[in-house]
Amino acid sequence: MDENPTIKAGNNANPQQPNGQPQYQQANGQQQYGQQQYGQQQYGQQQYGQQQYGQQQYGQQQYGQQQYGQQQYGQQQYGQQQYGQQQYGQQYQQSYAQQAYGQQKPLLLDEAGKYHLLGAAKWIKTLAVIATIMCVLLFIISILLMTNKYVPAVAGIAYLVPILFYIYPIVKSFSMSKNAKMAVQMDSSQNLVESLSDLRSTVTYLGVLAIIGIVFLVIGLIFGIAAIGEVARYGGF
Repeated sequence: MDENPTIKAGNNANPQQPNGQPQYQQANGQQQYGQQQYGQQQYGQQQYGQQQYGQQQYGQQQYGQQQYGQQQYGQQQYGQQQYGQQQYGQQYQQSYAQQAYGQQKPLLLDEAGKYHLLGAAKWIKTLAVIATIMCVLLFIISILLMTNKYVPAVAGIAYLVPILFYIYPIVKSFSMSKNAKMAVQMDSSQNLVESLSDLRSTVTYLGVLAIIGIVFLVIGLIFGIAAIGEVARYGGF
């Protein structure tokens, strides 16, 4: 007798695989495996996207730090430039103040230096006054001798020669004393320099006169010794 057609149809509807598993189970497994691979691929792409995003953030952070460093460096340079301009401005103001103040610069002398300078100025003035009195007396004597008929006029002129030599140092001595006093009272470097210049001129002039006097003295001694020798030769002594 023939088999049941329903059972036969059911066997045809669910054919067996060689391993004894239905075909729909195999298809379902392949579908699940494809979904798993797709999920892994999506997960990998997500990780790769996060990695790229992290690198992008790290690059932006580095770029931000670089910009911040450049900004700080620019501010530092700007600060140094302002400091340099400030120093230059102070120097310019100091130079302008000195120029506006003129030649009256502060005198760099302590109290001891001022004391000694004033003392020297007083004594130089005293010597100048004494020299002036001597010159006046010499002039009076010269006039008296030249007006005296019993005395040659040459004698009167001889008294005028010292006066001519004393005029220059007397004038410089008075000037030195005056400038030294003003330098101490007004704290003026200009007056101090002028006072020292007058002192140098006076000392130089007197030094030259001393050298000239020594030369004439030596010449006089030579002629004097020669004259004494001649007199002794002819039995004058």
